[in-house]
Amino acid sequence: MKIKVLAYSFSIPLLWATILLLRIIGPDFGISRSFSYAVLFGLLIGSLISLFYIDRKYLIDLLVDDEKITLTYLTPLARKRQILICFSTLTDIKLTKRIFLIRDFASIILISKDNQTTFYLLNINNRKAVEQLTQSITERLSQSRA
Repeated sequence: MKIKVLAYSFSIPLLWATILLLRIIGPDFGISRSFSYAVLFGLLIGSLISLFYIDRKYLIDLLVDDEKITLTYLTPLARKRQILICFSTLTDIKLTKRIFLIRDFASIILISKDNQTTFYLLNINNRKAVEQLTQSITERLSQSRA
């Protein structure tokens, strides 16, 4: 799973680095002659900076207890992190589906009283667990509002 996250995270910077390298080695090679050195270097630096500042969370494990949800996720640099969310703080939960060529992964958005957290789903097994969690949370929220 870590390799998949790293491959996804570094695919764009690797693309710009490859085109820049082709531009340096052979200036008249295919697509590389369409770009200047400054543009390619800027695109490479910009994609690396955005990699460190965009807060993406890739869900790898989901555990549900009676009072809390334990979510284990990977950062874009494949660092493993864990977060606990209490059911009492949740106000809404949304599940978005993957849209071909527009959105890469399905995601779950957990909205609590003070913040909103988005997790991207890489694994089909996690997707099934998240769908069950979504149903149970919406039932709990509708019962608590009634």
